This record gives sequence, C-alpha cells and structure tokens, in this order.
Amino acid sequence: MIDLYEENVHYNPLVYKPRHFNPSWNMDGKGYNFTDCPSDVKSIIHSINFLGEDLVGAEIGVAKGHSFMTLLHNCPNIKTLHGVDHYQPYEDYFNDVYDESRPAYTIDEKQATYSKIVCYNFIKFSGMEEKVKFHEMESDKAAEEIEDGSLDFIFVDAYLTYEQTKKDLDVWYPKVREGGIFAGHDYRCDVVEQAVDSFRKKNNITNKMSVFDETFIWYK
Repeated sequence: MIDLYEENVHYNPLVYKPRHFNPSWNMDGKGYNFTDCPSDVKSIIHSINFLGEDLVGAEIGVAKGHSFMTLLHNCPNIKTLHGVDHYQPYEDYFNDVYDESRPAYTIDEKQATYSKIVCYNFIKFSGMEEKVKFHEMESDKAAEEIEDGSLDFIFVDAYLTYEQTKKDLDVWYPKVREGGIFAGHDYRCDVVEQAVDSFRKKNNITNKMSVFDETFIWYK
C-alpha cells in the first residue's frame, strides 16, 4: 500500500512518511498542510479536480491518513470525503512473492491504534474536518452504509489478500456513479492486477484503464 520510502531505511509502515515531505503547520498555526504531498493517491489528483464541483468521494483503507489528507488539501471541489478503516490488527500478504502462508508484515493492536490516533489528529487539525465522514469498520460493512451510485470517485487501498481484493472491487464499484472515477492502489502487485483484470472482464467493463505509479484508474 506504500509507494515511497525513506532512503536507507528498511520499510516500516508505522514510521512511513512520503520522502521529502513534512505535513508542516500552516502559516496561521492552526492546522496541518498536505498541499503537494506525494502520497499514494497523488496520481489521480488532477482527474478529481477536473471531475466537477461539490464532489462526494471515498478512500477505502485510510491507515495514517496521508492519502486522505492529500485529497482534502489538494481537491477543493470535494464536498464530502468518506474514510473507511477498521483500525484492527491485520496481516498484509502483498510480498514480492505472494504467499498466503507468509505475511509480508503484521500489525498488532498497539500499532493499529497508533495509526488511528495519527489519522484522527490529522483530520481534527486539517481545517477540513467538516467535510469528513469516517466509517471505522470493515470495508464491506461500510459499503452497506453508502448508496449505490452516490459517489463521484473512490480510491481503494484496503485489500491485503487476493480474496479481499476481489471482495472490495465487488462491493465498492456499484457505489460510483456513471461517469465517476474508480481507482485503487497496488496494481503492480500480481494478485491485485489479476483481480482487477478479472473483475473488468467479468463485468464487461471496456472503458479504458490507465495505470501509473501502481495506481489504476478508469471512468465508469
């Protein structure tokens, strides 16, 4: 789920922050500033900004909130942004060689709680808190709270296994309106590519898909 690393530091999802970026305080000292943050969602910022006004969108898999904050601070046309994350312990299996018997890394309760605290702090002091609707629950449960066709865009970045990838695609794609953006991260991971390509084929989706910086995107 992470696309940038600190140089000469072994990857640790808990201390990750985009290279050469610091969510410094705004000039007025009242909040964080994620303008131009090179987070996972950065590749689709322009597309969202040209999509229209008063947008309603969602990020599935918010973690510490870097992409979530990037959307809020770089897309002024967003009216409401839904965030979804369960903040529970988990194992991520997206390794160089996918093996469901060998997780790439494990996050325990203490670490998950830390990520939650960091994210909620970013939101509280973002200057954009009134735009946020957060769903602290499993991805499929959160999907039940959002009407089909009600979202202008979705960025999916919560899946940790092949089966979960397929499930997230199935439950979240109907939430996007016709002409809206459906996007997600980790496409260069073999199992995500397989799941996305299979989903498009199964649903006869022929709209052109673009892939860059591990992010896939197409207009519904």
